Amino acid sequence: MNAKHIYNIDKLPAGKTDWKKVSALSDEEINKAAKTDSAAKPLSKKKLSLFKRVPSQ
Repeated sequence: MNAKHIYNIDKLPAGKTDWKKVSALSDEEINKAAKTDSAAKPLSKKKLSLFKRVPSQ
């Protein structure tokens, strides 16, 4: 993942996920894995353009 993490690895939810292993993946590796997982395909630019920004609270 990017050098600038937006989360604290010690505060991620417990479970079966090996967060240290996930943290070590590059963006390219994550995208490649997502593209091969039919349930987690990245959204196209066209589909992303349909999203509307919601102000943070």
